[in-house]
Amino acid sequence: MNPILDEHVVARLRRPPSSEHVVPGSTPVLSFGNASDAVVATLGLNPSRQEFLDQNGRELSGKARRFETLASLGVTSLNSASEAMLRRVVHACNGYFQANPYRRWFDQLEPVLQSVGASYYDGSACHLDIVQWATDPVWSKIPDRAVRGQLLEEDSAFLLHQLRAGSFNLLLINGSGVIRQFEAMTGISLQPVGSVHGSSAEALISVGSLPLGPQVIAWSVNVQSSFGVCNALRAALASRVGQLHRDGAIGATQSSQPSRPMGSTQPNPESSRDRMPPVPLNKMTPLQRKFAEVIINGPRGGLYGPFIPLLRSPELMDSAQRMGEYLRYKSAIGNALSEFVILIVSRRWTQQVEWAIHEPIAIKAGIKPEVVKAIRDGRRPVGMTGDEELVYDFCAELQANQSVSDATYQRAVTRFGEQGVIDMVGVCGYYTFLAMIMNTARTPVAAPAPGAGAVEPLRAFPK
Repeated sequence: MNPILDEHVVARLRRPPSSEHVVPGSTPVLSFGNASDAVVATLGLNPSRQEFLDQNGRELSGKARRFETLASLGVTSLNSASEAMLRRVVHACNGYFQANPYRRWFDQLEPVLQSVGASYYDGSACHLDIVQWATDPVWSKIPDRAVRGQLLEEDSAFLLHQLRAGSFNLLLINGSGVIRQFEAMTGISLQPVGSVHGSSAEALISVGSLPLGPQVIAWSVNVQSSFGVCNALRAALASRVGQLHRDGAIGATQSSQPSRPMGSTQPNPESSRDRMPPVPLNKMTPLQRKFAEVIINGPRGGLYGPFIPLLRSPELMDSAQRMGEYLRYKSAIGNALSEFVILIVSRRWTQQVEWAIHEPIAIKAGIKPEVVKAIRDGRRPVGMTGDEELVYDFCAELQANQSVSDATYQRAVTRFGEQGVIDMVGVCGYYTFLAMIMNTARTPVAAPAPGAGAVEPLRAFPK
C-alpha cells in the first residue's frame, strides 16, 4: 500500500506556474533524488531547461525523458490530476539518478560530495532548488526581476519545509547567487572561513547552520559554469569542504543564527561552560524534533534561550512553551506590563539570557530606559506610571516574601481584575521557572543580531 503523500508535496504539485517563463508543460522538480532518504543536499537556484527540453527546444521523450510532463501524464494541469499522477511525478524526482541524469552538470559536484562521504548515485545525497520550476530562458536571462522575485517568494517556503522535514545533516550551496538568496530567505548570515584558488579563479568559502536543521557549507563560484573554474580548483574545493566537515568547524560559528534581539556574549557570572548546549540535529529523538519544530514555526521563530536546555525534556518543553506563548503574547495585563514583570524577575535571578532578550523588547514596548536602568541597578525606579508602580510593588513583594499583603492584593484586583492578577503571577512564576532552568544549565547569552548593540550584562543582585 502506498504511503499518503505529504500535504506540502500535494499542495506544491497542484500549484500552477505563475510565470510564462516556466518551461511549458513541465512539472515542478521537487528534488533530484530522494530528499526523504538523503543526509546531504546540494542547493541551486532552479532546474535547468535541459531537464525537460533538448537543444532544439523540443520536449524530451522516451528514454531521454528525465521527469514527468503534462504530456507524459496525459493531463492539462496538475491541479486536478489524480493522486496516482502526482505519485508518478514524485517517483521521477526520487529516481532521477537511477534513470537519465544530466551528468554533465551533477558530476561536477560529485568530488565535493565524496569528500563528505556522500554521493548522488547511492542515495545518500540529493539536489534541491530554491525555485522548483525550470525556466526558459535560463534564470539569469529572465528580463523582469519582478518575475524572478515572485518565483522565489512562491517556492522558497517549500524548500524550507524540505530542509526541516528531511534528515539532512549537511547542506552544500553552489555559487554566490544561491548564497544571496539563501541568506535572504532564511535571515542567516553565513560566516567566511577562507578561500581556495585555481589557476585563474578563487572560491570564497563560508559556513553556518540552520536552527533545527543542517550545517551549511557554501562557496562563491558555480563549479559548473563560473569563469576560470578548473579541475584544480574543484579538487581544492572538495578537499577544503571535506576538511571543514571532518573538523566540525561549522558548529564553532555562532553568528549564523537568525537575526533576533538577543544580547551580549557575556557568559553567566558563575562559569562560561554551557552545561546543556544545543542538541545536534542528528542526535535529536523524534519527540525532541517534533516539539522543537512547534516552537520554530510559532511566534518565537526559533529554538533559543531556555528552550535549548528544556529540549532535554521535550514534553515539559512543549507544555512550558504553550504556557509561555499565552503569558508573553496574550496576558490580560498587556504586553508592556508583561515585559516589565519579566525584567523584574530577570533582575531578581540575575538571569543574563532573559535580561538580554527582554531589555530591548521592554523599551520598545514603552518602558522608559531610565526605569529599565533602575531595575538593572537593583533600585526602585522613579518616574514609573501608576500601573508600573503597582506591578513593581506586587512582584517585588511576591519575590521577596513569597506572598503579597491584603493591601497590595486589593490594589491589583481593583486595577486588573482577578484574571489580571493570576496572569501577572503567571508571568512572574513562568519566568522564574525559566531563570531556574537557565541558571542551572548555565545557558550563555547569544551574540547580538547584526546591527544590534550588545546589552550590558547584569551584575550580581544587590543584597
